[in-house]
Amino acid sequence: MAGCLLLMVLFFGMWLAFHLGGPRTTDWVDDLGELIAPLIAAGACGWAARKTSEARMAWGFLGASSFSWAAGQAVWCYYDLFRKVAVPFPSLADVGYLTAVPLAVIGLLSFPSALRRMASRIGALLDGVLISGSLLFVSWSTVLGPIYQSIRAAFSNRGFRWPIP
Repeated sequence: MAGCLLLMVLFFGMWLAFHLGGPRTTDWVDDLGELIAPLIAAGACGWAARKTSEARMAWGFLGASSFSWAAGQAVWCYYDLFRKVAVPFPSLADVGYLTAVPLAVIGLLSFPSALRRMASRIGALLDGVLISGSLLFVSWSTVLGPIYQSIRAAFSNRGFRWPIP
């Protein structure tokens, strides 16, 4: 099963990399592939939720998260593939995408583990905030800061005047 999934992912990646069938066909494969993947994940999470009693709630939230993402992608596909217009921002697709994140966090925190006490969970949360902040600092220092400065300089050299600090 894992080998079959790996082949599917490689095929999908090669299709997108080499634009097989032209740009429109590649757009269809890309959008539908991004719709099918979370639907498969939602089904797998639902199956796992039925098979276990300890982590039923956790798998349920992860399945809901995957389904929410799929709903957002379905709206995206509707605009992009059927109406053939640029997806508006914000749109209902964003609701699906943004709803998926808190559902996933709740699902991950709902798994039974050694971190049952609230103090342990708060400690884990603080560890995550510390790691995320460190990654933000390092990425700002090495990549994001220079990119921001170059964009700022490019716009100020062209005479654009808008609120760029």
